[in-house]
Amino acid sequence: MATIQWRPEVNPLTTPQSYRPLFMPRNVVGKAEMAARMAKALPNYSEAEFRTFIDLHNQLITESLINGEQVTEENAFTYRLAFTGRMNTPEDPLPPLEECLHVRVNASPPLVDAVRQAAQLERLPMNKKMPLISTAQDTVLGLREVLNPTGLLRITGENIFFDAI
Repeated sequence: MATIQWRPEVNPLTTPQSYRPLFMPRNVVGKAEMAARMAKALPNYSEAEFRTFIDLHNQLITESLINGEQVTEENAFTYRLAFTGRMNTPEDPLPPLEECLHVRVNASPPLVDAVRQAAQLERLPMNKKMPLISTAQDTVLGLREVLNPTGLLRITGENIFFDAI
């Protein structure tokens, strides 16, 4: 069985500095790969038939959500609608649907428990970011890529790890 890979990553929201675990996907499984795996598990059906089943499954979930229904697949996932937005009074209209209507997908507790019980983790080394210098400019003469012996060099870029004065 393969492991679940993760690595520590700096959490930029905390002071003092802390770290958080970051999931590193080994692979992204799409519809074609899933259909191939299903056809291997159930050889009475072809990959094309499973692709059709997957498309139909997704279409029916979409239609159910459009009809205002919640879709619950026992021991798997729950698909539901959610709203965000602010209304100052109960009579205020909703914000535009592009801003306030969201689709939420939640895993069922039995599915989460099954994954947790079978999971084996593999810690990867922390990703080290090297400095990336984009420009170097003399502050006296204003010339790029030139250092005047009586001037200062202004360096700009990412991950340089010092603050500008």
